[in-house]
Amino acid sequence: MHLQNRVTPFGEIVAIAQRGMFTGNRGIIHDPATKTLLKRRWTTKAWLVCTCEYKDRRRAVMAGRSWTELFFLDEAVALAAGHRPCFHCRPDAAERFRDAWMAAKGGARPAAAAIDAVLHQERIERGRKRVHPIPRPLTELPDGAIVVAAGSAFTLRSGQAYRWTNDGYAPAERLLHAEGLLTPPSTLMALRAGYRPTLHPTVNSDAPHRAHPFEHAAPPTRCAMVAERAVILRNAALRSEKTLACPFATAFFEFENNNRSAGGRGHPSTVSAAGLAGTLSLKGIRDRRNDRGTFRTMFLPCMELFLTKADAPAFRQVSGIATICTRLGTN
Repeated sequence: MHLQNRVTPFGEIVAIAQRGMFTGNRGIIHDPATKTLLKRRWTTKAWLVCTCEYKDRRRAVMAGRSWTELFFLDEAVALAAGHRPCFHCRPDAAERFRDAWMAAKGGARPAAAAIDAVLHQERIERGRKRVHPIPRPLTELPDGAIVVAAGSAFTLRSGQAYRWTNDGYAPAERLLHAEGLLTPPSTLMALRAGYRPTLHPTVNSDAPHRAHPFEHAAPPTRCAMVAERAVILRNAALRSEKTLACPFATAFFEFENNNRSAGGRGHPSTVSAAGLAGTLSLKGIRDRRNDRGTFRTMFLPCMELFLTKADAPAFRQVSGIATICTRLGTN
């Protein structure tokens, strides 16, 4: 009988015969006497992806009161489940991941705990796996990203999709539509910025690596990063049944629609401003204290971009938003 220690792209821990390329853990979540899982599925925010071989050490799986050994088909699955490379046993991979994270997000070099805190918000929602809106066409997603379509998880590489199954990856197929993104958005940004996860040999092993549009490009500009975060926020807001778009956010949408219908390409700031609707959803207003990080990292930069790039009277008429932004972001 198989132990319940294989992790799916949905973050579930199951008992199957699948052989994994990587191990990892979420703290101690098993009973060594019975080698079964406890009710909790994590005891720490540090969800790690570890190597199966480290300094010739051998561990008896679930035998002691130590971290619970979990196994992943490949690194793409581990990242989709919400894990990140371990700084102890995979220092080179962990540093590459952190470098890509910093290149994508900007700012100071993040500590491991800071990365874990962000990932925990992005992987869990009400105790269950969080599925995110897909921020761009499937053909523009980086290799190693995992999406969900018709209830199945698909790993993307070189324009092909590989369905995850209990026995491994199914043969490659073309995927034209997907309902959601399993890879956390911040991890996706790291993939776009250059981090290359180790994929299973059956994933397009004979095909040359496809150069992603962003692979050799310069790090994304502040405008591009803010716009991408804004789109994610906007999509999340539109998925909520209780979204309340404030009047000025509605005005942004109306201005953008009018601009496009008149043949305009749209101003970059309108894309960012659209994200304000997400930050001002009913949940965001009601739960201000828990959303401070969101306001500071996404809402205020969007507002800053709006004020600096605004070139139309319609925008200037709502410049009073700055006061609201500051109040929500600092209270």
